[in-house]
Amino acid sequence: MASLIKRRFQGGTVWYIQFYRGGKQKRIKASDNYQIAKEKLRRFDAAEARGDANPLPSQTPVAQVVTASPLTGDLLRKRGANWDDPTAYRLVLTPSCDLVRGRCEPTLLVACCESMTKLAKKLSLSLAQNKLAKEAEKMETNVLTAGAFAGLFPLPAFPSRLPVMVANLKGLEVIPYDAIGRNDGTEPSFDRIASIDSPFREQVAWAYLTTAARPGMPDRDLKPWAEECVKAASLASAVPSTTAPPAA
Repeated sequence: MASLIKRRFQGGTVWYIQFYRGGKQKRIKASDNYQIAKEKLRRFDAAEARGDANPLPSQTPVAQVVTASPLTGDLLRKRGANWDDPTAYRLVLTPSCDLVRGRCEPTLLVACCESMTKLAKKLSLSLAQNKLAKEAEKMETNVLTAGAFAGLFPLPAFPSRLPVMVANLKGLEVIPYDAIGRNDGTEPSFDRIASIDSPFREQVAWAYLTTAARPGMPDRDLKPWAEECVKAASLASAVPSTTAPPAA
């Protein structure tokens, strides 16, 4: 598997893709931008897995990478909207295999984004200044470690590019594929702003699956069952433990 390496020069930092061919180490220039370099590395590894020739020689234009087919977990923003407006964003949920240009589905399933207000209410967070550190621990333990909470998927900020927000995995929209890139020269309705790396892309898919794929269950009287479970656990803990006799 290939890897990224960083080299510092007088003019700045450059990232290279490092790999092996015929037992010899080789490198190709990826970019002086880390995010673009990571995207090139991902596509390089994918091509290697398919047995393709290297699709990313050093002269590959940046635009060829950043305007490629969208992926699950991509963030879209309404064209012309303010970057710090969470409601302008959509998180792509359609599987990446259905998004390849030329053989894609005509529509995309996306989750609408919103501010942190609803998540704070779901967690019953106290937003008093003297409790923020403690509430941050609650956020880390109950939400960020799991990836999502109550159908809300938190997304980190990127200064002057993306605000702190959550994708509502229950607040869904279906938008035309053409809304993110048309072939007739007209402007799309959404711009593709960011792409989430693996395995976090898979975490998006899993969070949506666990939110949307729950079986519908009828109303039941669970109290007697709960009492029975607790009683059984109590009786089991009251039984003294025994040890096997020593072998003869």
